[in-house]
Amino acid sequence: MIRRRISAAPPWSLAVTAMLFIQLSSALSVGLIAELGATGIAWLRISLGAVVFLVIARPPLRLMRRSDIPAVLGLGAATGLMTLSFLSALERIPLGTAVAIEFLGPLTVASIRSGTRRMLIWPALAFVGVVLMTEPWHGEIDLVGVGFALLAGVGWGPICCSRRRWGIASLG
Repeated sequence: MIRRRISAAPPWSLAVTAMLFIQLSSALSVGLIAELGATGIAWLRISLGAVVFLVIARPPLRLMRRSDIPAVLGLGAATGLMTLSFLSALERIPLGTAVAIEFLGPLTVASIRSGTRRMLIWPALAFVGVVLMTEPWHGEIDLVGVGFALLAGVGWGPICCSRRRWGIASLG
């Protein structure tokens, strides 16, 4: 007989809570970037996130095999690069613009992984919305900031496509 662990919280509530904390930490980061810089804030966010993860998930690290280490390190590197890129974008462009551009990454991954070509309309429409929101034809856009936000969006690819292990939720 296989025992299944039943969570008290429904999955959608965990997703909403995660989104709330991600956006709240992003909003709080904007004011601190001038003081600590993107690198300092990235270190704080990742360190605090790791502590919260260890407290809440208590991953069974003793079950990790040597062959799992490259995947875990790769996921950590992708997360770090994504976080640093996003915070570097916040140094240059408004929070709403950076979030909208970054969100193109996970939206595209979800659309591709759906297996249906017509789902690709959603990232395309979102891209049109981002272009309309940023109004690049006025020439007041920081291309380096947009580049950092796009790099942060690309960083969602390995994160969304990673395997579910040690309590790490993913689309895969």
